[in-house]
Amino acid sequence: MGLEARQSEAIALFTQLMAPSGSASIASGPRWPSDVCDDGTPFEFSVAFSERSVLRLMVEPIAELPSLAANARLARDIVEDIASSYDLDLRRLDRVWDLFVPPEPSGRFSVWLAAELAHGETGFKIYLNPEARGPGLGRATVEEAFARLGFDTVWPLISRTIGRRGPTLDELKFVSLDLARSDHARVKVYGRHHRSTTKDLEAAASASPSYRHGEVTEFLQIVAPDHPQLNGRGPWTCLAFVQGDGDPQVTTHFPINGYAETDQVTCDRTVECLRHYGLPHEPYMRAIDVLVPGPLEAGIGTQSYVSFRRSAGKPRVTTYFPTEAYRPYTVASPTMPEPASTATELFRWYDVNDPLSGHPFLHRMAREPVRADRLWQLLENLATILPNHSRQLAEIVARVDDDVLRSLLVQQLHELCGRGSAELAYARAFARSLKALDDWRPADRGDRFLAPAEGLALRQASIFSGADASASLGAMAVSYVYMSQLLVFVRDEAGRARADDKFVGAAFADLITSTESLIAAMHQTLPARFIESAWEGAAANGRAYWRFLDDLYADCYGTLPLPSSAEIGSGTHRAVKVRQVG
Repeated sequence: MGLEARQSEAIALFTQLMAPSGSASIASGPRWPSDVCDDGTPFEFSVAFSERSVLRLMVEPIAELPSLAANARLARDIVEDIASSYDLDLRRLDRVWDLFVPPEPSGRFSVWLAAELAHGETGFKIYLNPEARGPGLGRATVEEAFARLGFDTVWPLISRTIGRRGPTLDELKFVSLDLARSDHARVKVYGRHHRSTTKDLEAAASASPSYRHGEVTEFLQIVAPDHPQLNGRGPWTCLAFVQGDGDPQVTTHFPINGYAETDQVTCDRTVECLRHYGLPHEPYMRAIDVLVPGPLEAGIGTQSYVSFRRSAGKPRVTTYFPTEAYRPYTVASPTMPEPASTATELFRWYDVNDPLSGHPFLHRMAREPVRADRLWQLLENLATILPNHSRQLAEIVARVDDDVLRSLLVQQLHELCGRGSAELAYARAFARSLKALDDWRPADRGDRFLAPAEGLALRQASIFSGADASASLGAMAVSYVYMSQLLVFVRDEAGRARADDKFVGAAFADLITSTESLIAAMHQTLPARFIESAWEGAAANGRAYWRFLDDLYADCYGTLPLPSSAEIGSGTHRAVKVRQVG
């Protein structure tokens, strides 16, 4: 196909993907605030530079009467309209569509479409929102989507690399599917890293065994010099999986417009990046001439991202040009939750926005037939954690220097540990619950059965020993909230297997009631002036609990080794066989 024919095809495809919003008036402003561009414009261009340059277009289809559901329906109609012309394969999309497009979707977007025009071939991708079922279900949605698509052992790899710092700091924001009819069609997941460092991005890129350690550091030194701490817009890491290939491809996406003063600076750094990797910079400068309307010194924003990856060992650099039809030179601000200002806000965050009940381990257990051995392992690990609570609270009391807070803590410690205390009732309820499920006790529990709890204890020891009293108090608050969510899950799973067993139901009712009393007591022990520090301790302990369930997932379903307590402390790891009991 000649150049003129390719240009005509590109214009026709652009018109089809943009309908009906392509004819909307710019003067009236965006009728739907798209996140494709920082100013709400629903499309952007990007150019990938490797051995050859590739032009790409990203679009958010926007319906005449826009809503998340209506936009998703329009996107699906567009894909089905072009499927025969471009020989698209929609079978994988069919397998996961209901996960990402529920009847009443939530989130910032539903579906984005992307087209890639490369030397006689046109490829398509679709981008889906993991938070469509709610903000607390993003990771569970990603894990289930990958399982449905045949990647049912990759979650430990995802959680230990691009998601290792927990859902608040390492958000999983996109899942992308290649729509090509090919054995090499990819499934991709994107993680956004808030308040990250070069070390964090190196850890995320280590998901690929073929990754060359230090390349992310090298890349960042070019595109973001003098920024060891990336507290502005969060960088991204993308993992791309192909069926039958255990080595995912890794791409690092850097929001260069959030770390430069003008477009001239972003241009100079991008040119330096291309030269560093031995790629010609002339095609990039031609793209700048076409896509950037004004002088590069006039502002910042016309190039949003620059990304780096290796494909078959060869470097590929991609630059992203937001169209910004509405408000040129717009740069989005960092998106991180504001710290809680009251105890109620803190508890609500971990109960609604970042609930442990949204962890993929629990959701996979719930969607599969009940496995008694796994349920017992979870409950016994929880019982192992229990004795830490009173010790942690006593340590807080010993170092608190505020008379009011000390008085409240001493009162809670008495309630927690004294005769007839909440923790004693808690311990008895745990024992009763374990007894109720005694016939589910695995015959071969092994020396790693309680390794997840041991790992949590080590991480918590670091949190409580290094934090001030109010931060430790915030950490304890999360322990109670998350423990309550875990116990409700175990109760429901036990009920699913033993619907008529009243003894099991009564045992867990006592246990959950005891947990709720601890939460109520903690509410009274978090005065407003301590909340800011408490928020930091809560975040650290929240991450520790997510890691706890990551360890359980890896032990029960994954292929990654689960480190012992000694190995966690030393930072070394050794391979172990994944256990399947029952």
